Amino acid sequence: MSAEQSRAVRTVEAAFPPELRRGLPGYRPKVLRDAVLAALEWRTAEQVAERVGRRWYTWGFCDDAAHGRVERPVGIAVRLVGDGDCGAPRCEDGVDIDTGGVCPRCAERSARRSRPSARPVETSPERPAATTRPGPMWECRRPDCRTPVKGPRSADQLCPSCSAETP
Repeated sequence: MSAEQSRAVRTVEAAFPPELRRGLPGYRPKVLRDAVLAALEWRTAEQVAERVGRRWYTWGFCDDAAHGRVERPVGIAVRLVGDGDCGAPRCEDGVDIDTGGVCPRCAERSARRSRPSARPVETSPERPAATTRPGPMWECRRPDCRTPVKGPRSADQLCPSCSAETP
């Protein structure tokens, strides 16, 4: 790494929230260094640092940290600095950084997703049509379990297996 790249990487790393930094190893993992350098190909260090701070809150990692659930901190750091899903070089989480407007690619993708499918979904007794969307994910309240569960929360807030074990 050049001295300039090293300074830029340190600028981005300084933007990691303290809750995340505490979980990171004392050395810089190669995967994190490579992710930061890849992000710096399209953005300045300050832009990537701003991305880290914004995503920490908008993607809910701050809530996870508040509840002591910062697992795999290197993976979280890589996600915070990485490019978005769009693939457009000037897209920053759905916003065109040159115009401040909605990214055209993201808008097009969103429009495609909202159109009804042209092909009907085939159903059979083995595979009935989905009539409702499952509810949000929630965790079993037993500290030794914490199994993630889809759908409506049970009255006792236990996953099905813990609920079955409880007399």
